Amino acid sequence: MNWAKETNYIPPPAETVEELLSERRIGREAFAGSLNLSESQYNKFRAGDLPISKTMSVQLESIFGVSADFWLRLENQYRLWRQSK
Repeated sequence: MNWAKETNYIPPPAETVEELLSERRIGREAFAGSLNLSESQYNKFRAGDLPISKTMSVQLESIFGVSADFWLRLENQYRLWRQSK
């Protein structure tokens, strides 16, 4: 997505997750396994089609040290943006 063309774009939370995985050199398969996500579920998550649940937000907090509340807010912002499209 070209952010310059669409300044109101809100990326799916998975984009933030992918950046953190890269920074911390955590493999996608290991990460998906730690969340008990199948490959199909992980792909849906990456595409923005599998929302972050309360349980997943706590798991993300444990993995990345970023609050569960942050992940839920990020998810909520993304869902609201998607509804407005």
